[in-house]
Amino acid sequence: MMVSHLDWSYPREDQGNTSYLSPRGTHGLAVSIIFTNSLAAIFILARMYTRTKLSKRMEANDCMIVVALVFSFAFMPFGFTIPFYNAALLCAKASIIMQYFRAVISGDPSIPSSCLSSKGLWFSNASMHIATDLAILTIPIPALAALELLRK
Repeated sequence: MMVSHLDWSYPREDQGNTSYLSPRGTHGLAVSIIFTNSLAAIFILARMYTRTKLSKRMEANDCMIVVALVFSFAFMPFGFTIPFYNAALLCAKASIIMQYFRAVISGDPSIPSSCLSSKGLWFSNASMHIATDLAILTIPIPALAALELLRK
């Protein structure tokens, strides 16, 4: 029997239980979700501590990242994970955009400072986003090319 690299997309029927993952795959998925969400929670709690106790200044971007964390925890136990994942991703990106606006509005180019070069910052930011967009675009190409679709 020939095994394709796409076999993971079909449900498995092990001991009467239908699942898309093997038992070890389910365990690995659970460990990775718990690890990444725990790591995110630690960093966001550190951020909240810094913003509330040290700088004594909370802003909208801080609240938005907490909402993103709540959505990321909310999508785990439910069967409709995509809406919660998208909401968490949207809130995280909104928090980043709010931080950008705060940095741009508070930055006065007429005041001498030792900040990063604005031009260099924007080019490095754009290049990272372009690189990740290209990665997202190219990753599924081998799997899509392997699909056996009718050609007309």
